[in-house]
Amino acid sequence: MRSFELAWDQVTEPAARRRAIPVLKSVVPLLFAGQNASAGRAFDQSRFLLQSAEEPSAELRWATSLVIRPSARVFDPADGPLSIEVVAYYDAQVPRPEIARLRWRIVRAGGAAGAVKEEPICNLPARSSATVADLPEGDHLIRAEILVDGKVLARHEHMISAVPRLQERLRQIRAAAVGSVATTDRLTLKALSKRLAGLAAGQDYETGVPAARLLAEAEALAHAGNNYYGPRRPGQFWLALPAGPDAAAVRLFVPKGLSADKPVPLVVALHGAGCTENYFFDGYGCGATVRFCKERGWLMVATRAGGFGQAPPVADVVDELARLYPVDRKRVYLIGHSMGATHAIDAAQTSPGRFAAIAALGGGGNVRKPEALRGLPVFAAVGSEDFALGWARSLAKSLSDAGAAVTAKEYPNVEHIMVVQEALKDVFAFFEKCR
Repeated sequence: MRSFELAWDQVTEPAARRRAIPVLKSVVPLLFAGQNASAGRAFDQSRFLLQSAEEPSAELRWATSLVIRPSARVFDPADGPLSIEVVAYYDAQVPRPEIARLRWRIVRAGGAAGAVKEEPICNLPARSSATVADLPEGDHLIRAEILVDGKVLARHEHMISAVPRLQERLRQIRAAAVGSVATTDRLTLKALSKRLAGLAAGQDYETGVPAARLLAEAEALAHAGNNYYGPRRPGQFWLALPAGPDAAAVRLFVPKGLSADKPVPLVVALHGAGCTENYFFDGYGCGATVRFCKERGWLMVATRAGGFGQAPPVADVVDELARLYPVDRKRVYLIGHSMGATHAIDAAQTSPGRFAAIAALGGGGNVRKPEALRGLPVFAAVGSEDFALGWARSLAKSLSDAGAAVTAKEYPNVEHIMVVQEALKDVFAFFEKCR
């Protein structure tokens, strides 16, 4: 998905995008059907069509079908070598090239590159290992390349985390997390303890997780009482907030230079079905929403929907963040994609007067309380090739009928997945007008 998003920004010709759309439109149904490997193949085929009208070579199709899997995402360097495995994520339906090689290295936090390892790929899965005994504590990168006949045809990057005395420190964090005090600090400590234990046990996530940084954060939480988070700590955080009936899982961006006496806007991002809070940070344009907020010095939070598409407790999330950070209550904006667009419209009706504007992208929604939406600025956008086109049009009409201040836009040669990436520039320009 990220590879396709990068290519989408680089190839803007309408004809190229029209070539890619028919195959790209198959991705969402495949994901909903749980056919992730087929969805991955469709992403790659769409990228090939986007980049060229010519059929990709068999060697390129083969190399692109491969993925790299580290033996561990977080590890104790004293436990022995780290290995990586090359496997086919899907069947490229082409023969393996005669001369194929894996080349990789570990790039340390700070940018220092380790020794290059290079191995022939004779069969799949293929494996290679490297010593990590001298790897310092921190979050590092594996950078790998697939070469055919000496030419690099595919590149991969994975985050790995070196943590000395890993199991001992995890036990200490787990013991410190015991208790029932429902504050952001305590709930987050519990959530981090669970996430880190899962990573250490081999659990994987859809995105890179800086486990060494999160472990250090958890250790600080264990000794900091209830005053760890706040405007003095910029960066990105996975938090568990005392919001709604249970702890609300969110990911937060805090810009540099916040002052407790100078409130700033807050963007609340609501993801689509099958996604998580990570998608607005690392997907949807490779984290473009965060970049737009960073440029403006705005806070941003991405929420996680509950099971079976249950809406997150948006108003409660805003209240807790406003307790911790200088949130400008008059400039709280909602942006939702697909199911998240429906959740954004619901939140505006459940908590009228709480939000300055809404961006509903590639989604529908029901107008249940028209009086709550009267005068509310709404940017309703959809792609011309989106399966939700009819729903989005219906939503825009219903909102207009309810008296909302609707700006509707349809993007040509855009389908369901890419509408967020395509619309974000317009979304933030719209938010800036809604003061």
